[in-house]
Amino acid sequence: MCRDASHRALYNTRPNHRCDSVEADPRMSKTAAKANSKLLHEVEKLREKIRYHDYRYHVLDDPEISDAEYDRLTNRLKEIEAAHPELITPDSPTQRVGGAPREGVQTVRPLTTHSPTMSCATSTGAFVN
Repeated sequence: MCRDASHRALYNTRPNHRCDSVEADPRMSKTAAKANSKLLHEVEKLREKIRYHDYRYHVLDDPEISDAEYDRLTNRLKEIEAAHPELITPDSPTQRVGGAPREGVQTVRPLTTHSPTMSCATSTGAFVN
């Protein structure tokens, strides 16, 4: 039985199917199977890189890449998952919001005011409550 959930999702096969390789799915040509195998490999590599850089940034506070490069990785993953929703997994970096705070981050109570806060002036110059 194939233990790889993302492989099962990619090939839309039964959960108890038996296979040793991507080409085992008889509904796909070898060319299509090879293309999908490359796509699955790219998705797995992107997720691995994104998780690594998330850890470097959020936990170690020591990023190795620029925000632009990080955005390029996440946008590519989002692009692939949008085109192939069967590749989306619950643990994909595109499916979560944030993570645990860095060790040492202190919790503070929010400031409260006893009078209403005035907002900025509107385009007509009037202030809005």
